[in-house]
Amino acid sequence: FFFRPCKVVLKNKYDQHGIVSKLKVRVTMKVCAQQAGRDFGELFAPAAKCTSLCVMISLSVSNGWQIRSFDVETVFLFALLEEDNNMQKPDGFDQNTPLDEHGVPGVWKLKKSLYGHTQAPRNRYRVFSIFLIDYGFKNSEYDPCVLHHKDTNTNTI
Repeated sequence: FFFRPCKVVLKNKYDQHGIVSKLKVRVTMKVCAQQAGRDFGELFAPAAKCTSLCVMISLSVSNGWQIRSFDVETVFLFALLEEDNNMQKPDGFDQNTPLDEHGVPGVWKLKKSLYGHTQAPRNRYRVFSIFLIDYGFKNSEYDPCVLHHKDTNTNTI
């Protein structure tokens, strides 16, 4: 049985006058403590090829298509984990909790990815591509990161 240490990242958000407007806290997993074979089996996380991006831009220009993009800031937090992952509670949390089945106090069993988790990019891709495929998108034969959908009036890549 193994559990990973965590790290708490604190960040101040400032308004236009330089005054702290928000205090943000992010709990991350310490990446250096993760080892292949013990913590994860596969690490492949696809990224779009540069040629695919160039082809999509040239197609949109030649056909008069609009280019839209989006960024999901919390995308890593929604992918379910396939492996068992246990993480030590951050300092400051009550460590006097009952012992788990392995006799270790203060451990969280993770159900979803965290920032710093080695598998987070792979899990994010898996969840997002399944979502798009359920809506009728198809994977490109040449680039697994390119999904496309075509109906009578629109083309979506």
